[in-house]
Amino acid sequence: MGVRPDISASPASSRKKGLSIADGAVFVLCFVYSFWCVHERLLARDEGFYTYAAQLVREGMHPALDFFYPQMPLLPYLYGGGAALGGVVLGENAWEAYRAITAVFFGGILSLSYLIVVRHTGRLYGWIATLLIATCHLSFAWFTVVQTYAGSVLFLLLGVYLLTVEERRFRIWRDLCIGISFVIAVQIRLFFLPLCVLPVLVALFPRVFGIEREQAPKLRTLLYGYLIGVLPSLLLFVRAPESFFFSNLGYHLTRSSRPLGTELAHKWRVFEVLFSLGRPSQKFDGFQTPILFIGACASLFWWKKLAAGARLSLCIGALLFGISLTPNPTYVQYFVTIVPFAVIALVSWFSLLISSTRRTARWILSLVSLSAAAIFLAHVPTDMERYFHTGKGVIGIGSPQKAVDWRMSELKKVLSAVQRHSRADETVLALWPGYLVGTHRRAVPGTENHFGVRAAETLPPEEHTRYHLRSIAALSEEIRRHEIPLVVGHRSSFRRELRTALSEAGYQKVETIHSVLLFRKPLKTLPKSKP
Repeated sequence: MGVRPDISASPASSRKKGLSIADGAVFVLCFVYSFWCVHERLLARDEGFYTYAAQLVREGMHPALDFFYPQMPLLPYLYGGGAALGGVVLGENAWEAYRAITAVFFGGILSLSYLIVVRHTGRLYGWIATLLIATCHLSFAWFTVVQTYAGSVLFLLLGVYLLTVEERRFRIWRDLCIGISFVIAVQIRLFFLPLCVLPVLVALFPRVFGIEREQAPKLRTLLYGYLIGVLPSLLLFVRAPESFFFSNLGYHLTRSSRPLGTELAHKWRVFEVLFSLGRPSQKFDGFQTPILFIGACASLFWWKKLAAGARLSLCIGALLFGISLTPNPTYVQYFVTIVPFAVIALVSWFSLLISSTRRTARWILSLVSLSAAAIFLAHVPTDMERYFHTGKGVIGIGSPQKAVDWRMSELKKVLSAVQRHSRADETVLALWPGYLVGTHRRAVPGTENHFGVRAAETLPPEEHTRYHLRSIAALSEEIRRHEIPLVVGHRSSFRRELRTALSEAGYQKVETIHSVLLFRKPLKTLPKSKP
């Protein structure tokens, strides 16, 4: 009575450690499902600059050093390197290649979550956890796009899995990989930096996290892993410190100028959406996130009985929730990073409840759980319809009429049009960089990222070159001088200054693909008359 349970002697430790045919089948299903979701998902606006950044890296350029990229720099190298391994350089299948890498990340998230849960609770609960993560509206909406979410969470989960592995023969390599995994997540998404304290705490206080001292990572080896993982960013920082700092911090610090009260009201609205409070949201239906997040919080009261993977996941989920509320502005999709960790904690807690209750209470608990599962799964088809077809409520799309422009089939028409109306040696002003992915066309310098124009508005002109930016005023002047051969963009992206410049300079609208417009400079440009 009152004795702390021996984690090393838990049922998990007595389970067969090898993988079975059933495990292999789960992994196959995870990746089949992830590829299907990625194929069906409508394009997200931010995917344009992530994919084009990966293409520029494939061409020998570097984030912050050669072009503006408002994130930590590792993700374009992962996507660019993955495309290179697949033999894809340019062409009409480039978009599919980058999306396929995202599918691998999502499939890895599902598989690692399954392994973490199975290690401590058994295959049944592993299947439940995988199903919950796979069908969560945040997961199939945001782990399926070329952004930072899937890659960063995958490496966090890898770090958690390695922390729970009882490995003696390759201990030093395991500890190095733990440090590298956590830092790689930071090299993808800077917000994750506070999470790097967690492995250090595990090394110092392993029993708090349900890990025996002899299995805890060695602090020195862990720090070596951190150093190895940070090298890519360190090399870029040394070469262009000011541009690196601006891309990762400076731009974001000036991104929102809303008053504190307005920003707090916005954060509260995000909180309402996540927990189904207040007025309904068009982003998704149902009560999935309240079930996951509240259930994960409830597991905290069983901390001493939770297995190591669940404890670590609970800590990461809590930290990520606070981290996701910090940026200005805050978006609902940021909280997708919490989903796998919340599910691991929730399912682990549920397995403890089932195993520790009497038969009658177990039946009641099972019925309550089945009811919660029905509520959880009820609106999955309508939420998939939103993100895969109609675009209703989806940020950057909003309605079925606008969803047409964000389908892969329509995007390919635009890519073909760009190549028809320009030469390989000409630069193109693409108001969304995704219109150049897979083509043999290069963006006008300073426009590789559609957020660059917004960033330029906050800086004096003399700093634009330093940070690889181009302002609307500068672009309008270049259009008037006919220095930009082709301009392509969604109808809503053409600001008044650009429209005026295009009209004054005599640019011709050469093609319209739904709401995407292409303007070409006049074939013969008359010299300006002398004053």
